[in-house]
Amino acid sequence: MIQTATIKMKICILFLSLLTCQIVAGQESDDEILYKVIDKYIQHQSISYNINYKIKAFDKEEPWHLNTLVMMQKVEEDSVFGGKFLYEYEIEVRDSTISLGKFYDAKNLYVINHNERKITRFNSSQGEIYPISGSFDGEIIKTYFFHPKQLISTLKNEKNEINYIDSADFVKVKIDFPDDEDINGYEKQLFLNKKNKTIEKITFQARYKDQIQRNQWLLSNIVFDTIEENTLESMVKSYFEQYEIKDFEPRTEEDFKLMDYGETAPIIEGKLFPDYSKNVKINPEKVTVLDFWYTACMPCIKAIPHLNRIKKKYGDQIQIVGVNDIDTDPKNKQKIEAFLNGSPINYKILLVDSIPKEYNILVYPTLYIIGVDNTVKYNSTGYSDDLFEKLDKVLEELINN
Repeated sequence: MIQTATIKMKICILFLSLLTCQIVAGQESDDEILYKVIDKYIQHQSISYNINYKIKAFDKEEPWHLNTLVMMQKVEEDSVFGGKFLYEYEIEVRDSTISLGKFYDAKNLYVINHNERKITRFNSSQGEIYPISGSFDGEIIKTYFFHPKQLISTLKNEKNEINYIDSADFVKVKIDFPDDEDINGYEKQLFLNKKNKTIEKITFQARYKDQIQRNQWLLSNIVFDTIEENTLESMVKSYFEQYEIKDFEPRTEEDFKLMDYGETAPIIEGKLFPDYSKNVKINPEKVTVLDFWYTACMPCIKAIPHLNRIKKKYGDQIQIVGVNDIDTDPKNKQKIEAFLNGSPINYKILLVDSIPKEYNILVYPTLYIIGVDNTVKYNSTGYSDDLFEKLDKVLEELINN
């Protein structure tokens, strides 16, 4: 009896061992799941998904939210985005709701304004894609469906560190990117559904000094290959029949023109940080450098050390004023104070409700040098590595004369 029981136990152990081996052999590795997801995205020709997109930008305390349905259809010959897409959404702007649509037909990009019943047509072949590339909502199509092979390149880049975190239903792929001169802590995470072989969540974050940006894509109701050839066109057909359609008119060089040498500079009025109690006027009693800037402007931040050097060299012979029309809400006081801890500004900061239109501030930073005769002596837009030298040359001549 004992011998028979022992034989039965050995058979049971052997069976469990074989079963365990079969289960282990049937499991997919994290790499296999990832590349099956990529292959699935390569093979399918269309996708639709509901998305909750959230972004907390460097300069913002609160995140933006966007909920919408995204429909995408690959077009092999389209080199701009990789195919057609359509999505519509509502967004709160200054206590009002704006209803917009973005439609791309692999030729033109259309911005549909439902409030005004207008459609603006952008010629993508001329590079007119800023409503997507320059807008926070344009990120909602960046879910690797149009360009899944880009993910392979990212994974194979030896500069990136790849780690896998496994759970019952998901594989999390964590990608750490190398730091650059200004930004650090680049990190992206992809949450892969093991069963469906889909990307259901993406997170991203990066840091600049004491500021952090976070993005999050939450996808649901992911469906492949249900979009027919003219599905997207049929969905916007009524808009094209009922709304006014106009071609986008890009700005010209004339639109960006600054005040020229010798023109009279309007007086600027605002509140000197950190005192929000009274308005002051900036009068050119001495040579004045005006720097139009804001805290989340990376070129503006790069310009600050150059202006600090100028202030250190010329001292009270000149005045430098950082004119800020973006971070003007008193609620931003702590944010500006925190910003100054990381990027000290050794000159005046003037918070203004509006800038006289003559300065034509369309680009940040914009710099002017104003003489004691209240006329323009210098102007420039953007940042350059030789900014100190450019300003120094003009200031030396003005002060020596």
